[in-house]
Amino acid sequence: MRNVTRDGDTSAEQYLLSGRERYDFDGPHYLFGFARWEKDRFSGYDQQSTAIGGYGRDIIDGERHQLSLEAGPGYRHDRIDNEENRGLGVIYSALDYRWALSQFASLRQEMSVESTDENTTSRSLSSLTARLNSRLSLRLSHEAKHNSNPPETAVANTDHTTNVTLLYTW
Repeated sequence: MRNVTRDGDTSAEQYLLSGRERYDFDGPHYLFGFARWEKDRFSGYDQQSTAIGGYGRDIIDGERHQLSLEAGPGYRHDRIDNEENRGLGVIYSALDYRWALSQFASLRQEMSVESTDENTTSRSLSSLTARLNSRLSLRLSHEAKHNSNPPETAVANTDHTTNVTLLYTW
């Protein structure tokens, strides 16, 4: 959940629920699946539900560097403000790169593209995580989400989110 209000004016309001599963085979191959429900007040959509499954491969799996690529089909249900609901087929591709800078810090870059007949949604998430002690870490992240053809009521094509997160390890 994200809600930003300044002087009584709301400039961001987002609700997100997602789940992801991965089934590893011998070697670098795996299958994945995920589902996501999103309600973003300023995106032009009342809500979006997405389910995607596919094939992934660990291209680099070293001690300091990891790179995974994924691709697969999916389905997205769009509920658009003041319009009929839409069901769309999705083609998905993604990459996930991780770099262990030291035993106390890591860098991660995630990128994905979801293409439909109506539009293409691109996401990029960059994060830097620093371990503070054996249980606590601090993460700085920036996400950019771009929709090539948003509904007319959308505020913008691209949304940027910057976060500072305190992580606790059990």
